[in-house]
Amino acid sequence: MLKSFLASNNVYKQLMRANLTTNIVKSNSSYGFNNIFRQNRRKFSSHGERLNMGTSFKKSYPGKSITAAPFNRGKNSANKTLRALDYLGTVSFAVGGCITAGHAGMDALGCTIVGTITAVGGGTVRDLLLGQLPVFWALEVEYIGLCIVAGLATFFFHIDDKNATDLDDQGKEIVPMESQFMYWMDSIGLGSFCVIGCQNGIRMRFHPLICILSGMFTATFGGLIRDILCERHIKILRPTEELYASATLIGASAYMIVKKAGGSRYLRIASGLLGCIGMRVLASDWNLTLPVAEWSEEDGQE
Repeated sequence: MLKSFLASNNVYKQLMRANLTTNIVKSNSSYGFNNIFRQNRRKFSSHGERLNMGTSFKKSYPGKSITAAPFNRGKNSANKTLRALDYLGTVSFAVGGCITAGHAGMDALGCTIVGTITAVGGGTVRDLLLGQLPVFWALEVEYIGLCIVAGLATFFFHIDDKNATDLDDQGKEIVPMESQFMYWMDSIGLGSFCVIGCQNGIRMRFHPLICILSGMFTATFGGLIRDILCERHIKILRPTEELYASATLIGASAYMIVKKAGGSRYLRIASGLLGCIGMRVLASDWNLTLPVAEWSEEDGQE
């Protein structure tokens, strides 16, 4: 009886030692894995064009691995150019949103908040819809900094030239230089955002149609939220003298077509930018609009 007890006790001690050793090995390997994961958890290219690594991506998209090389700002001039345009578009959208909020009667804080939402709202909606968390500006804080500086500078130094229009010799309105400058900045930002949103969908291995819609969300949904906050008619849903959301769809579609045709990265970015900006300019010059519902109540109003 005593021998049996001692034998079982020895077996128990051996099992405990083996279990303790296993736990230590597991702990060390887990610690090492966590360190590697922390170091390589996020790789960035441009706004929202992140290369996600880790268990969260595998759980959300099982079986889909990413093979694209991490972004290197110093070696890829195409990405550097797109990032510069992205910053320019961010500032432009923040300035435009601040001006719109000012016309709605908001104070300095309100104008800055609306300007920031206008600039980063589209990318935020895109990240939430595609399951990229945390959203891009929580990890790339420079976007929030740009929006705050641009919003405050616009609030305190902006000179309203909305009614400062003259007529030329042919009776056409002369658009002030400030408005022209903002128009082109807004157009460049629109094209940049639609390309970046499209790239983001591609990196997440979504269907081309979803990638195109991702480009539209990125470029236009910030303005949609701005119009709601300022109690204005939502620009992208109503007929205007220029195509807005439709232009982003054309730009994102051009990017996808050139990509499917095997075009280089430079050609894809250029086609997306020029497709969006060119369509917007043509629509403005030729007064192109989408068909409007014939039963619209506005048709009967004077």
